Amino acid sequence: MNFYCKLIIVAMAFSVFSADSIGVAPSDTTSITNIAVLDLVTRGGLTNEEVLSISDRLRGELISTQKYTVIERGQMDVILREQGFQQTGACSEASCIVEVGQLLAVHKMVGGSIGKVGKAYSINLKIIDVKSGKIERQVSDDIKCSKEELVSFHIRNIARRMAGLIKEKKPLAGKWYFWAPVGLAAVGGGVALFANVNNRKDSEETMQEIQLEIPVR
Repeated sequence: MNFYCKLIIVAMAFSVFSADSIGVAPSDTTSITNIAVLDLVTRGGLTNEEVLSISDRLRGELISTQKYTVIERGQMDVILREQGFQQTGACSEASCIVEVGQLLAVHKMVGGSIGKVGKAYSINLKIIDVKSGKIERQVSDDIKCSKEELVSFHIRNIARRMAGLIKEKKPLAGKWYFWAPVGLAAVGGGVALFANVNNRKDSEETMQEIQLEIPVR
């Protein structure tokens, strides 16, 4: 083994020993935000127990995104009671949500509402920055599903959208669609190409017939 190989081995051993001896750990640059989630306000079609269950599931799914540290509901109640916070109605307005966030000493607050009409759930959520009072992100969705599917699947997706892990899709406007059944027919020494064209934009539909004659040599 030559001198250079010995030098490399010694340097590697020294670096491993030094890191272990001083307890060096990789730095975690991920920033986690402290937030609190208010119980969702019901807009009808759901019992209070169901709304509380969905609110708790939302808290758990936000924790799973690893973007937030979420205060538990019981801890929130204790802090607000100690601070003498009193709210006669539902706390769904931005001013009320910000006030609660200031009392809880968190960076951001999550609040919103949920309702059910028939088999469809209507969910409206927003994240508010406590310091500025501005709405940073808002998620609104109408979901037709069972209660089990809402809790086990859709709330997870909503939490990921709230955390910015799923990009919001923008609806396509002014897109044109064409379909054209095409046929061929022999016409005296040539071939006639004919087609029905359906030209569709939004709810407007027009039908056009195109005929072309192609000479055959």
